[in-house]
Amino acid sequence: MSSDENQLKRYELFPTPVWASQLENFSVHNQAMLEYIIQLYKNDPGLKRSNVLGWHSPDQLHNEPAFTPLQKQIEEFIENVIAQDLQLDLKTEKYRIKTMWCILNSQFAHNHLHRHPDSLFSGVYYLQTSPNSGNLNFHDPRADVRMLRPRFAKDTSFSNFIVPFEPLPGRLLLFPSWLPHNVDPNLGEQKRISISFDIKGYPIT
Repeated sequence: MSSDENQLKRYELFPTPVWASQLENFSVHNQAMLEYIIQLYKNDPGLKRSNVLGWHSPDQLHNEPAFTPLQKQIEEFIENVIAQDLQLDLKTEKYRIKTMWCILNSQFAHNHLHRHPDSLFSGVYYLQTSPNSGNLNFHDPRADVRMLRPRFAKDTSFSNFIVPFEPLPGRLLLFPSWLPHNVDPNLGEQKRISISFDIKGYPIT
């Protein structure tokens, strides 16, 4: 009898990936972006999106020279993800940043549950954070999984409806744009400053 017979195999269907990287040696670029954002914050009323009490900048920051190094790093990151995990057709489309904006959350500011339409990937880079400045929470997108919740003996990837990520300075996260997420209130006194972005495929002509 083959050792493979009567063996129970598990198949991972419909994966929901989140990719993370820590950008080292980025302090000079961070300072340039921070100075630009603070000046913009003083002069621009911002936009109303998912932000509650917080400030949402205009969404074309990737066109500003101060953000060029981050833009290049993100697009290199997405190319690695495409090559290693997704196997997308790079002969017909190129994947580039469509929008980039800053979220500045002062004390008690947060972002309600939302998604990012008309994009393939979204992400965030943490420029300035402190302890208790507000986790990024990803929510299980499968609505029907909540029909009946069993009791789990211990915490596993099967038991979580919400998965938090701590906003560590220099951390870069990438995730599918359809994945619901929110940001907890900033319970610290320092401003929580992050840079968000959306990525879309554009036809190669």
